[in-house]
Amino acid sequence: MFSLEQVGFFVPKTAILVEENPEYFLLDPSKAKVFSRIYGLKRVPVSPDLSMETLVLQSVENLLVKHKIDREKIRFLIHSHTVRVITRFGDSIVEKIRRKLGLNRALAFGVTINNCASTLTAYEMAALFLTECEDDEYAIVVTGEKVFTSSAQVIPNTSITGDASAAVLIKRSVLGAKNQFLSSYFLTDGRFSKNIRLSPEESAQFEASYTSSLAHTIETAVSKAGLSMENIKLILPHNVNTISWLNTAKALKISGSKIYLKNISQYAHCFGADIMINYVSAVEEGLILPGDYFVMATVGLGATFAAAVFQH
Repeated sequence: MFSLEQVGFFVPKTAILVEENPEYFLLDPSKAKVFSRIYGLKRVPVSPDLSMETLVLQSVENLLVKHKIDREKIRFLIHSHTVRVITRFGDSIVEKIRRKLGLNRALAFGVTINNCASTLTAYEMAALFLTECEDDEYAIVVTGEKVFTSSAQVIPNTSITGDASAAVLIKRSVLGAKNQFLSSYFLTDGRFSKNIRLSPEESAQFEASYTSSLAHTIETAVSKAGLSMENIKLILPHNVNTISWLNTAKALKISGSKIYLKNISQYAHCFGADIMINYVSAVEEGLILPGDYFVMATVGLGATFAAAVFQH
């Protein structure tokens, strides 16, 4: 068992308006309107002047400084990312960050196996490693990356990705801990393992099964926690688009207001960072209160559906 102690994130101030700048995303104006008006992806954060290392480092540093974390208590620094190759071989971004931030006792490494769902995978990986540590020692899971190819920027008929990073402090769970982990469920559908290289027919099959697979994943995670959907205060989603989540709400037989969709128009889909950023926003708005149950849910192309249940 583990808990999410604190979260920090970084979103660049520069953003591109989708409908007004279709050429930036190599889109026809009509498709840009669809992304903006129907899918809800209105603006996309970009960081042309920042390196990948700086983008990711910002959220870890924000977490450490804002919450006054003792850096000697950090035993693991895990970078969860979606794009498989983010730098040249032997040039470890997460190791550079570990050194720059003085995390002298931390083991640093990356994980990417489930694409955007790798964030939830990394949570449980961190918790497993912490079982061999002292109760007051931590792991940090950081997720974030820069979009540096057009194929990674625009997912056809689905989403537009942006630059951002987020970091969470993970601790072994104790009675009464904040954001205590209760359960999780992962569903991998190997039919769609070709990711963005799916044929038109395979893409159609993926779209047809997407909603039911995601709803099943969330319901299973909630059931494993001994709860029902009525017990869940809020679902914190990946920001793929508004339409897919409203369809998922219907499949779950819940109100769309039970899914936090506000940041889709503000930040677009920032890979694995979405669920952490949405957590911070929801807490700041008073949408999650002490004792409330919430779900983090995301989908990684490939295709892995993932959900985890926590009690705030």
